[in-house]
Amino acid sequence: MTNLVVYYSLSGTTRKLAEHAAADLGADLLEIRAPQYRPGFMGFLRAGFDSWRGRLPKIEISGGAPDRYDLVLLMAPLWAGHAATPMRAYLALNRGKFKRAAFVLSYGGKCPPRAFAEMAEVSGAKPEAALALREKDSKAGDYRPAALATFLRSAGLKKAA
Repeated sequence: MTNLVVYYSLSGTTRKLAEHAAADLGADLLEIRAPQYRPGFMGFLRAGFDSWRGRLPKIEISGGAPDRYDLVLLMAPLWAGHAATPMRAYLALNRGKFKRAAFVLSYGGKCPPRAFAEMAEVSGAKPEAALALREKDSKAGDYRPAALATFLRSAGLKKAA
């Protein structure tokens, strides 16, 4: 079975989680880049506003098409109650191309269940599993929260944690 981990990260938190998940799954790793978003106060403000308004940015990606993989794990931060706009742009671009999918969202405050429903709607893929990870739990230790290992194992994505 071939796996792909696709992620977007502005601050680096989701990047580290995705790198560990890809290593644990023996998966290829694909980063989504959105040059219009930059770290810092103004960058975060713009990202949150675009997310709230539903504006999808131009994105840059490197790596294989999702339909070449048996399973795609999609990982992004939560912005204004939605998956980050670069992830939503990737999902829209690849709508209907996911054989199997799973979603992980990292968040600081609350993660509304509608964020996962929106990802499923935009991608045309019903996730086999979905996980909301609090950023403060992710930043503790080595960015390998027990919740992520348990999620990968229980979702049948990984044989052992």
